Amino acid sequence: MDKTLTTDNFNTIMARYAPVLNGGAPLAVAVSGGGDSLALAHLLSRYCATQNRPLHILTVDHKLRPESAQEAQQVAHWVVDWPKVTHFTLNWDDADKPATRIQESARAARHALLEAHCRTHGIKALFFAHHLNDQYETFLMRLTSGSGLSGLCVMDDIVESSDDFFKIRPLLSFTHETILDYLKTHNIEWIEDPSNQNDKFKRVRFRKAEAFLSEEGLSLQRIDTLITRLNRADDALKNIADATYTQLCQVEDTQNIRLDLSGFLSAPEEIGLRILKKALQNLQGQAMPYPPNSEKLETLYGRITNEKQSFKGATLYKCQIALKDKKQILSISVE
Repeated sequence: MDKTLTTDNFNTIMARYAPVLNGGAPLAVAVSGGGDSLALAHLLSRYCATQNRPLHILTVDHKLRPESAQEAQQVAHWVVDWPKVTHFTLNWDDADKPATRIQESARAARHALLEAHCRTHGIKALFFAHHLNDQYETFLMRLTSGSGLSGLCVMDDIVESSDDFFKIRPLLSFTHETILDYLKTHNIEWIEDPSNQNDKFKRVRFRKAEAFLSEEGLSLQRIDTLITRLNRADDALKNIADATYTQLCQVEDTQNIRLDLSGFLSAPEEIGLRILKKALQNLQGQAMPYPPNSEKLETLYGRITNEKQSFKGATLYKCQIALKDKKQILSISVE
């Protein structure tokens, strides 16, 4: 059940992240000017004041709308007197912005700019204002796109990337309305993004369907409970898959991974799929921003397990998959 958002319960949430917040080092928060991110920035400002640590408020100007620069300036004006805060505007200056998949490209550029700023300033924790409504909409979008179990787990509240850098989402248990109530209580203004009402975006269409879906039983709270259960199952399967991968892996370097074919074939299907996916992603690393396509991965797995020693090889995710060493080894190598 949703609860009131206050400084006290926010500080209780923040206490869970203390082990990864790197002492008194600065924190950073992504702030678009919308209500959710401004509320999070205000809460973090108060938290940082009690911890005597700096807070970087980062606004990305994608330069996709004429008013975006003015909105970034407005954010800077609103937060100028908040304790422990310094505001930065990060500009996406790419002259060749894509004509299609603009939202996906803008999101990738935004994260790259945010992370680059954090690394430059020695910041190890970057905060985002995703909330329960975002979880709900993302779950439905992934469900209708055919995502598997891991995809339906949606967003974790804390994600560690390389070199001890953390992305943290402390508001995932709060609804958008509850967050706006916090702003109203503290007389904080915010910007309403017109794209949030534009029906051409799938996320907006799901947002507008929430009332109907909730009446039919698919409420925010029910999806939140389901995501918790899916995460529990996914964690268990991941642990089993990782352990099995370690047992089967005979060679692993930046160019090639060699797995014992017999052990791979005897693993349960879900574990085998996860092992194959892990091998592909380990080889490609940061070169591929998205995981392998689920349907193509399943097709490849089906070929390997059905054809066994007669498997003739295939390519996927810019990798070559073939049998080696008298067909006893499943070899996966970078093209």
